[in-house]
Amino acid sequence: MDVFAALTVVVAVISAFISIVSVVDARRSRRQAIDSAEDAKSQANNAIQAARDSAAASQRMADALELANNRAAETDAASIPWTVSKESAERWRLTNATGGRAQYVRLFPQDGVQIQAEDGKESRDIERGGPVFVFFGGGMTDPTTAEILVTWSDAAGSAKSFTVTLA
Repeated sequence: MDVFAALTVVVAVISAFISIVSVVDARRSRRQAIDSAEDAKSQANNAIQAARDSAAASQRMADALELANNRAAETDAASIPWTVSKESAERWRLTNATGGRAQYVRLFPQDGVQIQAEDGKESRDIERGGPVFVFFGGGMTDPTTAEILVTWSDAAGSAKSFTVTLA
């Protein structure tokens, strides 16, 4: 074998070796690309599920808040602190429906209307469900309705007021 032939065989062996290494490297790169694509797909699916879960939780929170607001509005609308009933032609009963004791209850007739508290007191304490009676109407010149501003302090000492209508 001459030198030239031996050199050709060595170059061919080196080329074959480089080709084999390139094929192995390409297969490794391909496997890594497939693994990366699968990982990216899995992470995308996880992100989609997390977004769905977050949206569902937000919707539940919004629904709960709306329900709570509706209940609060219903409670506020239903909680009339003083109820009125007509006992006779000129005697009216104002009942404490505040849910607690009302202290320092005062009555202020509006628009120049004249009323008289049956107990004759300027201020009084009224237990929950307890009444105060007032006289209004029954006369020929009396108006048909009267508004009375009721003021009181609750158990916490907070000043409250509510307008009742005698009609």
